[in-house]
Amino acid sequence: MSSGSAGISVGTVNRSMVRVFAPAIRTLTIGQIRGNDTGGLPDSLGVYARTTGVVLGFNKRPSGLEFTIFDPVSNRGLGLFRATNVTPAYNVREGDLIRVIGSVAHFNGLAQLTLIPWYFWIPTRLCPRSKW
Repeated sequence: MSSGSAGISVGTVNRSMVRVFAPAIRTLTIGQIRGNDTGGLPDSLGVYARTTGVVLGFNKRPSGLEFTIFDPVSNRGLGLFRATNVTPAYNVREGDLIRVIGSVAHFNGLAQLTLIPWYFWIPTRLCPRSKW
């Protein structure tokens, strides 16, 4: 069995049949993703999640994506990470309302979502943060 970077794995080939196992993707709020276990790690570590948030700040990784989204309902933020940009490329703009899918990870003790490249949706361009 082999595993791809998005958690999709292909089972054994049996004559002309191939089984593909895709991860279940739950819709979670940023507040739900940011929960911690007793060790201080995200309690949803390794879970594939779909979430929505408002972009804050700028992209810290020119060759890829590394920025923060914010949920005004839970008053929490979440880092987003991808080593390379998505196709078509996303130009990070503060105030964008975006929906993403990725696996929950952590870096230096902070929860983040490692983005799946083929699902990145920008439904609304909101006003700049300074006008909230």
